[in-house]
Amino acid sequence: MLRLPLLVPVLLLVALASMGCDGAGDERDSRPSMDEVLASLGELPEVERVVRLTERNDVEELLGKPRGYDHAAVLVDSRLTCDGPGVECGALLEVWDDAHEARARSEYVTALLDSGVPGLGREHHFLDGPLLLRVTGHLGRSAVAEYAAAFGA
Repeated sequence: MLRLPLLVPVLLLVALASMGCDGAGDERDSRPSMDEVLASLGELPEVERVVRLTERNDVEELLGKPRGYDHAAVLVDSRLTCDGPGVECGALLEVWDDAHEARARSEYVTALLDSGVPGLGREHHFLDGPLLLRVTGHLGRSAVAEYAAAFGA
């Protein structure tokens, strides 16, 4: 009879430890990091260089700000010319706090581009959790497919 009272707290601890373990943590851990994604994208022959954004060269001025991305990098594509680091150089990888914020950013940019404001252009977006890859619409379909494949989309 003494064993039963000792067994109850042990079972309670096991139950509490397993609460919330629905596999979501495993999924997040299995996602590639920004560095891994940049290494994969950087292997594309047309990517001349990768420019990590800082507060000084972030034209969007969102890096590290409230409702902004945590990290970002531009992939400069040799088939394009551009003035400064931005999606028009080829592609832009943004890292957000979570998947919801990355999706909201994609939807916001898409709505802005669809608004008909002249000169905004087009983009292709690919999401993987908190990662948002924005590829310029100035690249052809096959080039966009190469970026998507390297991103894992």
